[in-house]
Amino acid sequence: MISGILRFVLLAVLILLTGSARAAICRDQEECLTRGKELCPIAGNPGSRYFKICDEDNFEKAAEYFLKACVLSSAEACLVMGRYYGGAEVSGDTDGDVPDFDKAIAFYRRACTLKTDAGCDLAISLYSRSGEFCEYVAENGGYHPADGCLDNARRFLEGFCNSGRMSACESLGLIYESRYRPRDPEFEQVYAWLKKACDGNSASACTELARIYRKQDSGNTDRYLPLLRKSCGLDNSRACGQLGELFLKGKSVPRDPKVALSFLEKACSLSDTESCSLLAGIYENGDEKSGIKADTGLSQKYRTRAEDPER
Repeated sequence: MISGILRFVLLAVLILLTGSARAAICRDQEECLTRGKELCPIAGNPGSRYFKICDEDNFEKAAEYFLKACVLSSAEACLVMGRYYGGAEVSGDTDGDVPDFDKAIAFYRRACTLKTDAGCDLAISLYSRSGEFCEYVAENGGYHPADGCLDNARRFLEGFCNSGRMSACESLGLIYESRYRPRDPEFEQVYAWLKKACDGNSASACTELARIYRKQDSGNTDRYLPLLRKSCGLDNSRACGQLGELFLKGKSVPRDPKVALSFLEKACSLSDTESCSLLAGIYENGDEKSGIKADTGLSQKYRTRAEDPER
């Protein structure tokens, strides 16, 4: 539970980061939000993946209204502001960068305190990348993100992880991985957080933990193969594709093209284009030893899917 004092601090930081909200002349959050949208047309729900916002010039005109609406407890306005600074697709600018990490986090956290799941989820997602935006310090012959920056992320994420949001647990694991090396005692936290998320049926966390185990010892399939199988069973296309490649090439596991086909076909059905391309090649040439016959129709089908996963 976030205290009233913390809410006040977050709001103060919010206003300091963006400037005063007094310039906007509107009576309540609804009017402020409407005025902002009139100046800055948006497409889609600001909490969704598919969201576009107006160009920079129009946003600057509308920002004071969105900010005031956010201060007046409009979660949608807070999300619009957060998405702008957090790198939502902007007309004419789709490079996917995060223009201002600190501002985006402030607005996402404000939306989160307003009981909006999207705000919490977006904050968790952005905090998982905090190592990219923290100040770096030199230590022991190398550079790593400053502890103060990562501590903010860890404190926020731990609360959500312990309340059952597996994406926060996974993000914690990835943050520890970015900060520490396998020989560091703190690296144990990587395994702990990712395992907790995987145990909570986060498919991507299972895949990430499998990646780490496989990188450390590719021959020890007992550590990572069950994780990949679980992740694939949870419809993670990346895990299914990796399983398909493992059984296709016969590295660390017995070669079994038929088993490989089943995993690759599932991965392709989940829009993994690399798996679709592999299937196209398999059916183009066939595999006599495995009893897989060449099939130009299937080869073309998978090649088409590789080019357009929606087909």
